[in-house]
Amino acid sequence: MSDCAACAVSVTVENVTPWEGEILVPRAAAPSDAQPLTALIRRAKAHWGYPKEWLDAWHRELVISPDYIRQQRVVLLAARGEIAGFFGLELRSPLAHLEHLWVEPAEIRRGIGRKLLTMACADAKDKGYRTIELVADPNAESFYLHHGAIRVGEVHTAVLGTARVLPRMQLDPEQLLLRSRAKSG
Repeated sequence: MSDCAACAVSVTVENVTPWEGEILVPRAAAPSDAQPLTALIRRAKAHWGYPKEWLDAWHRELVISPDYIRQQRVVLLAARGEIAGFFGLELRSPLAHLEHLWVEPAEIRRGIGRKLLTMACADAKDKGYRTIELVADPNAESFYLHHGAIRVGEVHTAVLGTARVLPRMQLDPEQLLLRSRAKSG
């Protein structure tokens, strides 16, 4: 079982972007959050303009299950019960894997993704991980590059016969945290 509640409370909340006049508060996801998180994933993926047929084909992949929440580190940002975004971090040796980082589409470019990534990095660093690996959606690659990730490879895949190349990336949590402190300080 995940001890993610500890990672959520270690985050400084005062720097989180206000959301509709409210401060976003981090908290560990509960198994009962699985359905709203899955809905958020599907809205966020659709935001990038993928064909409906592709979204239908990805339907089983674009899911967060209650078991995933119990077994992994899933942290969300919320205000008044509304979820603005979340991350899912898998702590495997020797790398931490950022399997999920999703933001409510209407909230993209408001600092929520940056805050979630910073929280995931702090969590990984606190657990002794020096590298986070992820496979990014091509539409999100520039976000990760902007935050110091480097492309270390590619994952070749296909959806309904259309070839896709997904960037495999790594980032140094300590470096991201240092950059984040320098910008806010």
